[in-house]
Amino acid sequence: PVFTNAKMVIATTFLYFIVQVPAFFLHGSAEETQVSAEAPFAFFGLVACVISFVLYIKMQYPSTEERHARKAEDLRIEAIKSGQLTLRGAMAGLGVIAECSRPGHGSGDPGAPLLAHSDSRLE
Repeated sequence: PVFTNAKMVIATTFLYFIVQVPAFFLHGSAEETQVSAEAPFAFFGLVACVISFVLYIKMQYPSTEERHARKAEDLRIEAIKSGQLTLRGAMAGLGVIAECSRPGHGSGDPGAPLLAHSDSRLE
C-alpha cells in the first residue's frame, strides 16, 4: 500500500501543473489575456481533480472491506481461544455448517456427529 500511496501523491502533484505551467508561460501578459488563456486549463484541471478524487475513493473502498473482514476474523479467533465461541459456532458463522443442512446433506441437527460414519475408535 505504501508504493500505491506514493504513486497517488505524485499523480496529485502533476494535477497542480495542469494550471501552473500555462500560468508560468503567460506571466507578464495583460491580465485579461492571461485570464482568458488560463480558463480552459483551469477547467481541465478541475475535471482531472474530480476524476482523480473519484478514483481515489474507489481505490480505498476495497481496502476498507478487507480491514473489516480481517478484524472479524481476528475477533472470531480470539473468541475461540477464550472459550466464548466453539469451532462449530465459528464454522456456522461462515456458512459451512448451514450448507450441510440442505436436503440430502445430513440431518441439520446441531447435535449430530460431524462425521457421517461413526468411528468405533473414537467412542
